[in-house]
Amino acid sequence: MRGDLTASTPEPEVAGEGDGEGGRSRSPADETRARIVDAAERMFAEHGIEAASLRAICLAAGQSNSVAVQYHFGDRTGLINAIFSKRTPVIEKRRRALLVETQKAGKPLDIRTLVKILVWPITELKEPDGRYVYAQFMLQFLNARLLLPETSHPLGRQRMGLPQTQSSTTFEAVQMIVDQLPEIPEKVVRERLLLQLHAFLSALVNWARYHDREKGVWPLHVLIADQIDIFSTVLSMPVSPVVADHFRE
Repeated sequence: MRGDLTASTPEPEVAGEGDGEGGRSRSPADETRARIVDAAERMFAEHGIEAASLRAICLAAGQSNSVAVQYHFGDRTGLINAIFSKRTPVIEKRRRALLVETQKAGKPLDIRTLVKILVWPITELKEPDGRYVYAQFMLQFLNARLLLPETSHPLGRQRMGLPQTQSSTTFEAVQMIVDQLPEIPEKVVRERLLLQLHAFLSALVNWARYHDREKGVWPLHVLIADQIDIFSTVLSMPVSPVVADHFRE
């Protein structure tokens, strides 16, 4: 039996909405920033990272000041980083919990288990209306190829081969995957990770879009399990002689 986090995994929970860190109420400025970040995530997800205008984001956030984004975040990049600052700590905390849970249970940290640790927290960020807004935002982010220069996000730093600047379960899990595949060039493993993340996010977003409209759509937990199967299999596939020759030193 393959290593897994649980014998039977329930469907992801709907993402909750807190009033503020530790349950504390937020200041009016914090509330404004939070509304802009939420609106930006939705607009970027729906229209694309580069296509969504900052003015439209301000209007969607209920801001009459058309330069509210620039005032609070500086520019588009600052706004993107604010979205990551909101989401990444939650995802990192969950990944850490899953990693520790697996280690305490004495289960092997094989490729499939590590892939699940990486992607499962994203499946838990499901909006009350059933959409995966953050997953769609990440998909647009990948499509825009902004991960190449984006050094503040763990995936961007992994892609560029940069060292981690702080403790990160993302870095740790990815490095474990790389270490388990010594016969595959590291650059290939990291590129496959991003390509398969793109495929995983696409499947998740499309499921949320069509599952209540079309017959025969798989249950969500089955779709996720199958996508993790595909993800881990692709990572482990031997490279062809052409690829091996290209990356041979």
